[in-house]
Formats: sequence, C-alpha cells, structure tokens
Amino acid sequence: MEVRVLSFHRSDVCRDAGACCSSAWPIPVEPDRLIPIRRALDRGALTPVAGGATAAIVPTTDSPADAPVTIETGAPSFPAGGQYVGLDARESLPPLLRPGLLMDWDAWFEWERRSVDLLCNGQGSVDEALGRLHTAVEYVRRWRPGGHPLIDAVGEAFDAEKRFLAAHAFANWTAHLGTGLRSWFRSIEAAYALLETGFAVGDADLLLRHLAETSMLTEAWNQAERT
Repeated sequence: MEVRVLSFHRSDVCRDAGACCSSAWPIPVEPDRLIPIRRALDRGALTPVAGGATAAIVPTTDSPADAPVTIETGAPSFPAGGQYVGLDARESLPPLLRPGLLMDWDAWFEWERRSVDLLCNGQGSVDEALGRLHTAVEYVRRWRPGGHPLIDAVGEAFDAEKRFLAAHAFANWTAHLGTGLRSWFRSIEAAYALLETGFAVGDADLLLRHLAETSMLTEAWNQAERT
C-alpha cells in the first residue's frame, strides 16, 4: 500500500498535545468493534479517561520552514503497513473531472502535485494562487476523451495562464494600432485582469479578440502613453 503525505507531515507523531480527542465530539465506531469495546469496559480492561484524552498528531518535521512542499511516499511516520483513520482510497474510483467523467489516477496525482506546488511554492499572494488555480480548473475540465491524454491536459492547465498572456504579447494588434509600448503592455494587463476576475482562458480570449470594439480598446489603452 502506498501512503502519500505532504512533506511537512512526513515526521508527524502523536505527542499527547492536541484538542481533537478532548473536545467530547462523537466518534463513529463500526458495530463489529463496538461489542468488544463494551465488553472491555464492563470487565474493567478499558477505562474511560475523565474529561477525555489529549492525544493528537502534531508536527515534528525535520524539514526547514522554508523548504519546498512536496507530496511524499514512504514517509517514516507513515509506513505502508500502518493502520490509519482517514481517507482510504485504495478501492475507490478516481475523482470526477466534471459530472459524468472520471479522471484517471495518474492525472489526479499530477493535479494534486501541481496544486500543492502552486499553493505552497508559487510566487505571489494566496489570492493570486487561487486565481491561477481557478484558471487551471476551468481549462482542464473542458478536456474530452479521444484526444491527447488527460495528464497532458493537466500540465497544460497550469501553464494556460502564461500561454494565454504570451499569445496576447505575440502578434499583438495593439503594437500596430496603439501609440507605444505602454499601450501594448496595457493590453496584456487587461487580458490578465479578466483572468483575475474569474474569466476562463477561452472566454477572456473571445471577449478581447472577437467581441470587444478594437478601436475603443486601443484608445483606452493609449491613455497610458499620456501619463
């Protein structure tokens, strides 16, 4: 069994220092385990702790605070033969890409890896990272079976924002209709602003290249040359 954990959890152990087991929250127990637990309580082999226990998993990571965050297997505190209470997806189908269409496991693991890298290791604010993640979501969910593999589309999704901006920097009509490089740069900023406000790459491209009035946009962007 392969156990996958975030790198900053790789050395986590129980240190009796948390609140998760002392909060008196109900914990579901399987019926086949409830019977021996009750028997153990009746004969005194198991004694409830007054006020609740205080065990918890807390970080004892040996990684520096500024170390890049990755997804690891074979972490010392999470052996393959261990018993875990949590998400066990060994017999599950992969997550859905969108309603009615499953991903494959390789594509999902690549999606997780890219998402963790973007959120923890990327440049910029959390809001910017979430904006880029939203762009990736909207890009990859348009994938259709029968073409290139989904895992390739996942890689493209995380580069879609940069590719979109590069496509607007290259062969840009504002460079020819505008009045300087500031106008040209403002056109790229406008493309990026659409992504930041929630537009998918395709929708932003449609708006800027086909629906917007070219002369009005150019005139607006030319204002940058007058400051």
